[in-house]
Amino acid sequence: NSVDRIIGPNDPEMKNNVAFGEVFGTGEVAILILEADDPLSPAMFERVNALEQGLDKVPRVHATSVITPYRLSKPDFDVGKEAPDLKTFATGTKLFREQGLIGDHFQVVVNVLDVKSRAERDETLDAMEKVIADVGTSKPPVTALHRVGKPYVNHYFDESQQRSGPKASCSASQGRSMYPAAPTRS
Repeated sequence: NSVDRIIGPNDPEMKNNVAFGEVFGTGEVAILILEADDPLSPAMFERVNALEQGLDKVPRVHATSVITPYRLSKPDFDVGKEAPDLKTFATGTKLFREQGLIGDHFQVVVNVLDVKSRAERDETLDAMEKVIADVGTSKPPVTALHRVGKPYVNHYFDESQQRSGPKASCSASQGRSMYPAAPTRS
């Protein structure tokens, strides 16, 4: 599922893609959507900040949220004390809403995973789950947590294939299709 399998290495579009990846990264993206009644409350900013900081310490993970650019401009800020300023920062432009980092009932943490294999991906997702549990994303102010993205989908398919693999292989090797026959008209 890689662009380099479709486009040759000397193609101008491939060169542009490589240049883009050097600037913005090329890892798999795992998105965490944290729902809340008031996603811009001080408590929610503290939870998202703790989650982002924890995930950023996981090897092969680069976490980003609406807090990231604020932190870059004020590295020693205290999220609890500066929550009103952070809320003004987050809502002072349409950019963060248009990027999908904030909404009426959610904040998002985008995680770029630099994984090269299934084992690395699974190890990284497991480490991320530990951080998610430690931060307490199942407690208020968070009302729901959703996991979206290629790493989660691939993990799900790998697990499903592992569970059903022998059955599917057996059926296929006996000449039976795993799919029902399409109805035909006579």
